[in-house]
Amino acid sequence: LVWAPVGSAAAAARHPRRRACAATRKRPRRRGGLLRLQMRRQADEECGDRLPLLVGAQGEAKTGRQMGGFKLAIRKLCLHDFNPVFALNAELALRSGIGLILLGLPFLIPHGTFAFLDAFSASGVYSVSVVTFYMLNVNRTLGETLSSIAGCLRGLAFALLNKWVLRLMFPDGVTDDSPAYVFWIGIVFGTVFVTATMLLNLNSATKIVSVSAFLGWWMLFLEPGSDSFHFPFAPHWDPWQDTGVRVIVTTCIGAILAIGGCLLPYPLLALDNAKDGADELVSQMASIWRLLVEYLNSDHLQAYSQDRIYRNLRRLETLSDDMESQIDSAWWECFGFGRKQRIRRKLRRLDKTIQDSYDCIYSVWGALEQVEWGSKHADLMHKVAPHLKGLIDAGESLVYTCLMAVLNGVVTDGDEKRILEMIEKVSLAERVLCDNFRQSRSSLGRSLSGMVSEEELGMQYVDELALPHALVFNLSAWAHVLTDFAEGMVKAKSDPESLPKADAHHRFWMQLTEGVWSFDNRNHALRATVSVLISFGIGLVGFQDLVTSYNAGIAGTCVVLLSSFTGSAIVKNLGRVQGVVLGMVFGQIVKKIFGSCIWESVLALGLSVFAYSVLMVFVVHSGSQGVSYVGTLAAILGVQNMLTGTCAAPGGDLAIDKSGSYDTITCNVIACSVIVLVDLLFYPGRAASYAADRLNGCFLQLEGALSQHFDKKDDKIRERNNDFFKAITAAESLNDEASVEPRFWRIPWKQAVFAKTTRFMHNMRCDMRSLECCMADNFAFGGRKHKVMQALLNTKSFPLLGEQLKQKVAIVKSLCTVFQHESAARFALLDDETVVQQFRDQNQKLFNELLSELVGLEARSTSITMREDTLCQITMALVAIKAMFKELRAIQHQILRAC
Repeated sequence: LVWAPVGSAAAAARHPRRRACAATRKRPRRRGGLLRLQMRRQADEECGDRLPLLVGAQGEAKTGRQMGGFKLAIRKLCLHDFNPVFALNAELALRSGIGLILLGLPFLIPHGTFAFLDAFSASGVYSVSVVTFYMLNVNRTLGETLSSIAGCLRGLAFALLNKWVLRLMFPDGVTDDSPAYVFWIGIVFGTVFVTATMLLNLNSATKIVSVSAFLGWWMLFLEPGSDSFHFPFAPHWDPWQDTGVRVIVTTCIGAILAIGGCLLPYPLLALDNAKDGADELVSQMASIWRLLVEYLNSDHLQAYSQDRIYRNLRRLETLSDDMESQIDSAWWECFGFGRKQRIRRKLRRLDKTIQDSYDCIYSVWGALEQVEWGSKHADLMHKVAPHLKGLIDAGESLVYTCLMAVLNGVVTDGDEKRILEMIEKVSLAERVLCDNFRQSRSSLGRSLSGMVSEEELGMQYVDELALPHALVFNLSAWAHVLTDFAEGMVKAKSDPESLPKADAHHRFWMQLTEGVWSFDNRNHALRATVSVLISFGIGLVGFQDLVTSYNAGIAGTCVVLLSSFTGSAIVKNLGRVQGVVLGMVFGQIVKKIFGSCIWESVLALGLSVFAYSVLMVFVVHSGSQGVSYVGTLAAILGVQNMLTGTCAAPGGDLAIDKSGSYDTITCNVIACSVIVLVDLLFYPGRAASYAADRLNGCFLQLEGALSQHFDKKDDKIRERNNDFFKAITAAESLNDEASVEPRFWRIPWKQAVFAKTTRFMHNMRCDMRSLECCMADNFAFGGRKHKVMQALLNTKSFPLLGEQLKQKVAIVKSLCTVFQHESAARFALLDDETVVQQFRDQNQKLFNELLSELVGLEARSTSITMREDTLCQITMALVAIKAMFKELRAIQHQILRAC
């Protein structure tokens, strides 16, 4: 079955029962944002129970941002309703194909047809390199395109300035009559340039363009004879004939055309994507909260509804990651100035709110997976569900009001008034929920007049009513996150500097030397420099008739092929050869078939170029990293061989440069061989070893966080940062690298097991966040531990629970050394009884003892929110601990099964 997005015409056509729902979901363009929100809620309530569970990717959570008619027509043409990702890649491929045909007209139309095209081509500033530059740098948004162009221009300028310095010292370069020291100074200068470029903290595009361009000019300097490269304003300098000036002009033309490709027929803006992402994320948040309430308000467990919640959570996570990158790219669309910059700063603050909200939602999800349904669960949920929905509605209205101010970039007086009104409504909804939850809890037989003294009633709250407590605690925490965000928006009206800077590029010069002396960077720079210099030396002296002398092509290929690890370099090298052969051979075949100057052949060649470029650009943007690399090379060489600018007279035959193609393939094979040999000589280590070390580092960070949290002497909650998240993400990327490197005599890499382990680590990161959040004063990371936490630490059982949790982490950490086990021999730890030690019975005993020790801990709370309710805090802490134990058991089981 093909499931179309909710509310789409295709969905309504295939499902008659949806037609009324689709019509209801249509929102008038001119109505206010809050009215649209109310209409959407009503439509969701009326149609939600009749819609299939598995809806399309864009089927849920769309607010009122409108799409232009022309843009909407293009999206429909690209089948956006069926597959939005395919549609975006297809649209970009069509843009590139159409632009490439227009830019390639001087090389498609036979010479003599149009005088202005002939004159333009003869000027020397417009070559097929402009076409390939356009194809390489047109990205999904204008911000990404400008970022790519900036990297290329930065690298080109760096190379050109150094080349001019060399020409300033020796204007004529190496000649037959020049002293020997000119040659050797040129060698030393180029070596220093390549080494410094590889060592500095530059992005890969800047390094590739800079070194590749310099290598060609460096070879021209060392080759005896005259050339057209001179220092500016030197006696022989002609700006119209100078090689450096021509390259700059050609690159600028390609850059301008690439920018035009992102602006026509309508602009593709990263800021618009960030706005759309924020729009959908805000709606998704409220949608997931409603799904959680509906799920927990049922009389029994519904597994399929739980699957739907999980799917929405994963989508929320993906959208949030994409929004952050779009905000970064949008800097290039405003360069940190004006209204767009104000929107970016507000979006950055909203992104943090979304991240915090996701943590709250995931805390409830973690409880869903770890806690069983209690007998009194349904009774309590039926009583408080309306008030839970009321708080969700109030929170959604508040964040939606703030979102309108974010998207406008300015908080007006009217916005401030509405935001303050919404904050009051959220506070009121919280107080109502708090009062009704406590009354409902009391009506189930719970006396709130004294202490938590009865063990059976304590067990009831931990086991039977753990889910409602986790839900109301995190929903109240979510309300706190939203009100804090709203107050920040109001404060930003009078103090704009209170917002985050949101500038991803303002520290470029300061970052040049960051991390340059780390082992990884030094090793990579060493291997890169040695590979390039050896390849340059081979091209300089040549080898019989296999490699011509003064050939910089081998060294230029090395620059493109450089990789962090030997294994992935081998795969990349093979992809390089595949892309080169495919592009050159296919391009020459097409050019040979349609190489005549008659209009029929010219038209057929143009259609072939269009179809080929569309296909290759689509592969580049939709395929995996390896496939994209092959597609990029095949696209460049294929287009270059089809757009040679020559054609055969009617009845004649077009000669194909087969020897030149063979030389290109030979240079690529030599470059690949040099890189492999140098990597083996300066072995950087295998990605598998790095992945195992990073995973061990993740466990060390978890152990450190647990030690600080359960330490009686430390009254501080750990500062919140992204170090744990970054460590897990780095381990995930290294897992992908390890999966493609050759294992030779080693047993296969356990990629699936490693991927599941990192997924469980992400879950424990959120569990740790919940544990710390619920026990922090004012829920502030880095602040003091709450008095409830201090009371728990003064019990006998709670610190023991922490010690058992740390022991479990240590056992699982030792088991993860299986990723360093590379032989078919039995894994040694399988004979160690400690790795199968079970803590479940001991944990349950400690939980029971802890509940008995809670006698004397005051349960009555004077707070007006559930996030400050004592029983909620205790329950949330215990649920988080149980969740971490279960995640650790899951890792333990999957590793033992895989050994």
